[in-house]
Amino acid sequence: MALFDCTNNLPSFWLFSLFCPFLFGCGGTDEVENKKAEQILLSKIRTMTTGEERDQLIKELESAPEQFRTFYKRWLFIHDVSPFWDCWSDNGYDPSKSQFERDIQILAATAYGKSDIDNGGFHQFFGNGTGVFAPEMAEWLDRSGLTDAANVVQDAIDKFGPTFPRSQSKRQEFLARIPGDSRKEWDPFRELDNRFYDATEDEQFDAAANEWLRQTCGIQGLLDTGIKK
Repeated sequence: MALFDCTNNLPSFWLFSLFCPFLFGCGGTDEVENKKAEQILLSKIRTMTTGEERDQLIKELESAPEQFRTFYKRWLFIHDVSPFWDCWSDNGYDPSKSQFERDIQILAATAYGKSDIDNGGFHQFFGNGTGVFAPEMAEWLDRSGLTDAANVVQDAIDKFGPTFPRSQSKRQEFLARIPGDSRKEWDPFRELDNRFYDATEDEQFDAAANEWLRQTCGIQGLLDTGIKK
């Protein structure tokens, strides 16, 4: 059984994926205290919608070292990018349903999907609601330069046949029809999991995501909004 199933608690899983380094991180007292302070600062910013106090807190966060929360994770969290789910449905992907630019949407979706795959592999990912992101994840990984990872995601998508099912229930039905008692038998993605992990190591992925946010999306600082013009 997967440790976390984001099927029915998608926003909470997204927040978990952003905060898990704090929850499970190790280190000395100073490191733990710095992580705790950053969590508190992020939480304060998140509870404020506008105002000078919020802007000042964001500037304070921006001046703090990025060794605990890298730039793109901070930005996605404080701007509450998680409400992009209306863009994805059983009918496909409609970027017009979010206030954020499309390139921000697919970055957020890929980061979210990666968290699910890291947690339980492609089998869990496709069985969960996050599986609907797969085609856009392959696109983002390819465009951001993580081509090996993009190829792995595409290989996983191809397991479903010529037409990828956006519907979670249809993906679950497909997976349920695969017979077998051992994982080697019932998990068609088993050999793809490690390939994906190797191709999306955190340092490599974070660097690509940070560059994407700055260069492709034009987000130079934490105060930039990324709202459609």
